[in-house]
Amino acid sequence: VLARPTANFGTRLSRYCSGDAVEIRNASAGKPTAYFWDFGNGLTSRDSIPPTQYYFINNEPDTFKITLVARNNCAADTTSLLV
Repeated sequence: VLARPTANFGTRLSRYCSGDAVEIRNASAGKPTAYFWDFGNGLTSRDSIPPTQYYFINNEPDTFKITLVARNNCAADTTSLLV
């Protein structure tokens, strides 16, 4: 019997400045076998350990939505976080 996956991740900080390195830590449970990351900056990844992301803005503060889909043979789960 295989558990349903639970997509979960976080970042080291809750606020960043333009150009800072945003390290994303995958904390998904249920033994996912496939991942899909949408970093909200036009980049995506299928790695279990996502690459460090860099977000740049011009003048006004902005937010970016990072979304993770974790999947195994039983199901898929999605979660998102704003940075």
